[in-house]
Amino acid sequence: MNQILLRYSRSKFCVIQVSVFFFILITGGLFGDERAKSEVLLSIPFEISPTGHQIVTLQYKGKPIRMILDTAAGANVFSKKSTKKLRLKVKKTEEKAAGLGTRGHAMTRVDSLEVSSGKQKLSLDNLVSLDLSHTEAAGGKKAADGLLGSPFFQTYNAQIDFATNQLILRVGELKVR
Repeated sequence: MNQILLRYSRSKFCVIQVSVFFFILITGGLFGDERAKSEVLLSIPFEISPTGHQIVTLQYKGKPIRMILDTAAGANVFSKKSTKKLRLKVKKTEEKAAGLGTRGHAMTRVDSLEVSSGKQKLSLDNLVSLDLSHTEAAGGKKAADGLLGSPFFQTYNAQIDFATNQLILRVGELKVR
């Protein structure tokens, strides 16, 4: 189940007790006339596949999509199989992808997508489609649809919390007067 967490911008990550949070709201912050700012954090559970890969399940047009967390990937990637299954629009390109143990992967560009986790909408930009058949074992019994790469982690200033198996994303900021 997804959770929305709050983090006071001047403190280290912690779960804020309700009484402390209301004190901050009532007093207008702990730092004089500066407005108190809180980040809205989205916590998405991930599973660990038999091969040790972290996988989150998101939604695209009401359909579940399984994405491997890959902080080293230079783009967000959908497999060719999933691109067809989800009927994503692709644009041909002469560019080749490298990585995943090989070079010169033929790829196509995919328009940016809006996916969701619960009610929270998320944007997938810098998106490509590749043949990922050689990585399907990473998804375990259920194949992964793609990879969430570095652009995703940078956009949402993401953290991977292995103690709780949660992907934590910064999805906004609350401004409190």
